[in-house]
Amino acid sequence: GRVWRLSQDATGCREVQRAIQDAQDDVERAALVSELKGHVLEAVHCPHANHVLQKCITCARPPVFQFCIDELMSGEVVQAAEHKYGCRIVQRLLEQASQ
Repeated sequence: GRVWRLSQDATGCREVQRAIQDAQDDVERAALVSELKGHVLEAVHCPHANHVLQKCITCARPPVFQFCIDELMSGEVVQAAEHKYGCRIVQRLLEQASQ
């Protein structure tokens, strides 16, 4: 229950990224990632949490990070694409879509 809080600072975001990357299986990874639901738009503007979302997108299966797409499509995708951190999230989503 601490994933979002940890994602918002420099040290914590590295711990969360490592946990996502090193998760034992898809179930464990999905449990970690699910704690970010409802926070995508905040993460777009956060210098630390954006890295956690990027890790989610590159390590998890598409159904697990679908909430990122859904939250961005609620009208913020253009703003995210133009933001200095948000553009990285949009870029990772596009990279995964092309694979």
